[in-house]
Amino acid sequence: MKLSDLGRFGLLPQFLERVKSEQGENLLPLQSRVVLEEGLFAGRSLWVSAPPSAGKTFLAELAFLKAIEERKKTIFAVPLKALAEEKVATFKKRYGDLGVRVLLSTRDHPQSDALLAGGDFDLAVVIYEKLNQLLVRKLDILSTLGLLVVDEGQFLLDTERGKVLEKIFFKYLTYPKKPQLVVLSAGVANFSELARWLICEYVEDVHRPVPLKRGVLAGGRMKFYAGNAEEEENWPEMMELSEEELWLKSIEKKTAEGEQILVFRKSKRECEELALRLSGRLGLSPAAKAKEKIKTGLFSNSAERLWRVLEGGVAFHHADLLFPLRRAVEEAFRSGEIRVVVAISTLAWGVNLPAGTVFVDSEKFEKGPASGEWISQPISLMEYENMAGRAGRLGLEKEGKAILIARSPLEKELFWQRYVLRGQRSAELPVSECTVELALDLVSSGAVTSPDEISQVYLKKPKSRLERERLSEILAELEAVGFLKNQRGKLFPTPLGKLAAASGFSVESYCLLYDFLNSSSELSADRLFDLIYSLDELSETASRFAALKGNFRLPVLGSAPVSTDSGNWEEAASGAISAGLAFPARTLFFLSLFEDWKSKIPLREIEGKYRAGAGDLLLWGEGTSWVSETARDLARFLALPSDWEARLDAMAFETRYGLAARHRGLAMAFGELLFRDQFQILLDFGCLEAEDAAALGPEKLAELFGAETGAAVFQKARLLGVKPKQKLVFLRPPEKRSTYSVFLDGEEQKNRFLAVVHDVKIFLPAKLFYYLFCLAKGCFTAPEGWISIYDFERREGQGRFVFRLKKELERSLGRKFEIENNRRKMYRLPVAPEAIGFNLERLANFPDSRLVRALDELRVKEE
Repeated sequence: MKLSDLGRFGLLPQFLERVKSEQGENLLPLQSRVVLEEGLFAGRSLWVSAPPSAGKTFLAELAFLKAIEERKKTIFAVPLKALAEEKVATFKKRYGDLGVRVLLSTRDHPQSDALLAGGDFDLAVVIYEKLNQLLVRKLDILSTLGLLVVDEGQFLLDTERGKVLEKIFFKYLTYPKKPQLVVLSAGVANFSELARWLICEYVEDVHRPVPLKRGVLAGGRMKFYAGNAEEEENWPEMMELSEEELWLKSIEKKTAEGEQILVFRKSKRECEELALRLSGRLGLSPAAKAKEKIKTGLFSNSAERLWRVLEGGVAFHHADLLFPLRRAVEEAFRSGEIRVVVAISTLAWGVNLPAGTVFVDSEKFEKGPASGEWISQPISLMEYENMAGRAGRLGLEKEGKAILIARSPLEKELFWQRYVLRGQRSAELPVSECTVELALDLVSSGAVTSPDEISQVYLKKPKSRLERERLSEILAELEAVGFLKNQRGKLFPTPLGKLAAASGFSVESYCLLYDFLNSSSELSADRLFDLIYSLDELSETASRFAALKGNFRLPVLGSAPVSTDSGNWEEAASGAISAGLAFPARTLFFLSLFEDWKSKIPLREIEGKYRAGAGDLLLWGEGTSWVSETARDLARFLALPSDWEARLDAMAFETRYGLAARHRGLAMAFGELLFRDQFQILLDFGCLEAEDAAALGPEKLAELFGAETGAAVFQKARLLGVKPKQKLVFLRPPEKRSTYSVFLDGEEQKNRFLAVVHDVKIFLPAKLFYYLFCLAKGCFTAPEGWISIYDFERREGQGRFVFRLKKELERSLGRKFEIENNRRKMYRLPVAPEAIGFNLERLANFPDSRLVRALDELRVKEE
């Protein structure tokens, strides 16, 4: 089938023209079959299982283009951030200038959250965890979709990541108005049972467009398995070599034969060391274009080392390289400028680098369950298949080769039996059991409303197990911690339970965080940091810092204990470092890192001081920000002092971006384009606001950040800078309902904030001031001034706070003050809009971020 034939299915010609250069004139056999026989364009849900390079992703892309033509939205779910970034870069480059709105949603791109929840996209690429959190909060978003794509569906076989994917599928199955579902998976198992469970047609293709030869090298003999035949080759020069020399010599041999090589190693250190040795040994031409492209992004020590190895036509690829550098390596490899890439095996799922020959490390590092230490373990069959499947470039090679290197005859035989002969159809679906997290997830999203429904939904999944007694225990546990209510067999999530489910935390960790906040009289930095890194969600992140296992020492300037109960995190961290002896080593370590991370200290210096790579630091920042945001939302729910929420919100921002909270505007504008040290460059040039960057000009920005990034920053800065003059206006005609006047000033005195009501100065607690602000804002923005209780906040007890506000105002005024209530959970302030005023400058610094965000609703463009 030809690509041009797709026009008869309604695909727009300009879309087909864009994919022609990548796809070619003809569809692959699998693609033709799915289009013509399996109903891809008829809205049929499909599970497509096939080897790499068979064209699975292009099928999802075609379904997305059809959804665009039908004016429907698409969510594309992937397991890894690296994979999400790669997909978004591809789709934006291909369709962005046609007006297709492509959105990236991962934990380190929170600026996209509101757009995702509001449906302001055509294609949203999200990681599994973000999609699940979205569905817990807003399951009805499924009704706005035309297509849901789940990439790497074989992750259901993974005992950890499979749990998140399982939650997504359970909610999808219970929803009455389902979008088309397309699941893509590698052919590592027979997924037909799972396809039936998901009400999908199962489409399987074991044919590889480029045949794959799997082999094991040992003792100078290279043994391959191709199809159903075995082949052997003599490699006498590989006899009696050390393991390191065997790797070098094997890669050197295949490179000399003109092949492009992809090598997987188990650690970042091994990747860099092997790449450095190969760079000086192979005699390849320098990767000059790649060096030119990355010269403005050399912020980390790994980036500096990458610059050096590129001189020999070789590169490495791992998480310590920022995404623009990884993308530059991938593009140079695809173009042929880079001949050898050494990548870490854990990034194999996110590496789209087909090569002639792939060398596979038979081991990986895994965290030990008892000690928490990283230990070497054999790779799984699924991991081997994923790495081996990168061999063979469509249109460039007749065959691909995947090679394991064995250290002994015994290991050679083990590799042959375990990986080569057992082949693709080796993985099995694990037995799954219902957990408290899954039950809470299903009830909180509204997917189920009774114990019987949980059983019915769960037991339909193949190899699932759930006994009635166990389900009763799970529900009793959730009731005991206040997350669920069971009223005569009907299950209802409490507001706290919904918050816990949407957080992505385990029930145990969320309870620990709740107990900490609810029992603390002060928000202590040392206690908070000590709790954060004891949670299961961040224990692996903490274990990545080798300095914690060695003799890491910070300068101790004094020995007297220092309280960290002040509201200033920086002061608290500085005090902790100075006091040294007052804190556990781990707490002191992360307090120090937090202070340095948000300072002007360059990334390379932080890497050296804490003996950590850029990837580990970014993972730490992302994880700490996630916990801080969860704690912030919980503090708001518990109606804790407003400055707690503000401090936690600032901490979430500062750990994510490595910037002081006052620079939030820069991060929100350029968060998808720039990294921590690049933001500092803008600040050094006096760019305090996003629109200030336009004044630097496109040439200077290109010099600072590279041509592509510089142009994107300049374009966005110009758009932000072109703002019509704004003023506060009344959105509806005034009504003379009373003679009261209200002015919200926001001046702070002892954690109370000034409101002037009928010429009387009243200092209100932050919570009550916020409620008065919502009522005043409603006079401008809400029909007839009536606002719902949920316009205040989404929790129980709003009416109680409205009553407290009314009593506080009456006490200060010495007279009755009316707040109207229509008995339908709606309130109104009986004050004419022209009698209401706001000190916008002061309110912009109010500690409750909800109020600050709401100020924008009071601004409209002047005609």
